[in-house]
Amino acid sequence: MRVYKLIIAVLSLALSGCVIQSSQLSAVKELFTHKNAAPIWVVNYLDYEAQVYPIEFENNLLFANEYGDKILFDGWRVISVSGIGKYDLKIEIKDDPSGYHALNGLEKVASYTCLDWQKHHSSDGIIYTQLCESFGNRKNEITVSKSGDISRISQIVSNKYTHISLYRLE
Repeated sequence: MRVYKLIIAVLSLALSGCVIQSSQLSAVKELFTHKNAAPIWVVNYLDYEAQVYPIEFENNLLFANEYGDKILFDGWRVISVSGIGKYDLKIEIKDDPSGYHALNGLEKVASYTCLDWQKHHSSDGIIYTQLCESFGNRKNEITVSKSGDISRISQIVSNKYTHISLYRLE
């Protein structure tokens, strides 16, 4: 929502042909300081870390930034990853009755099966874990804060069964 407000504000200013006055500048600044502004998240993959911003996209959540990093999350699974610094990933995660398949283009780079999600209560809220048995009992996790917001996502996304993690900055 913040992104749309910003786009509308910038377009309004550009199309009006006006010089930015202090009241207009204050309105644009307000978009960035408003309490309901979209939170900032951090993506972590091996030694790479960068800030990303959540954007609602086709009933999914797209985490993206100005460096070209894009992580698409459907509410339970990371379903695609692209960018991620020097790793330049282009991975889609598909699922079918035989399990999950990480694809780089048409090439399958990982296949694994996972059990159903399990719910665990913690002092931070609720942690959903999904044990993936195909390779040494690695797990996917989603943490939901006490306020009901997702605050952390950690999921297997590539060959060598490497996790990508997203966490919300407070």
